Amino acid sequence: MKDELLTRIVPKTQVTLLKLTIFIIVIGLVALTARIVFIYFSESHSVDNLLLAAFLIFLSWSLWTLKIWARKAIKIVIVLAIFIAVAGIFNPFYASDYQAEHNGGLPDWLVLLTYIGPAIAIGLWLYWILEKHAKEFG
Repeated sequence: MKDELLTRIVPKTQVTLLKLTIFIIVIGLVALTARIVFIYFSESHSVDNLLLAAFLIFLSWSLWTLKIWARKAIKIVIVLAIFIAVAGIFNPFYASDYQAEHNGGLPDWLVLLTYIGPAIAIGLWLYWILEKHAKEFG
């Protein structure tokens, strides 16, 4: 009974690594949705926040049910997140703001890489798994 329920809940694929990847992405999207809804009720009361939250839940469900468009959308989001993380750290405006706040000192770029390095590695791993098992989506 317990195994039967579990097999109905998890994504319909035989690849365990893809199941794990989808689970990680969906958990991240649900956490982001919870944060957006919290912002809606505590601060902004903007309908845009609720629309974005509804879209993220729909995207999570579509990825969980292995829709092709959801995989492509998530891949675009991963690429944009990696680009924004790298561009956000290595831009001249960040360095000038850092100098203004820290009495003229330059930021330690290796320390900054340790902040974003694990996130970039996880993002590339998720992208690779989604690309490697593209045939599972349909």
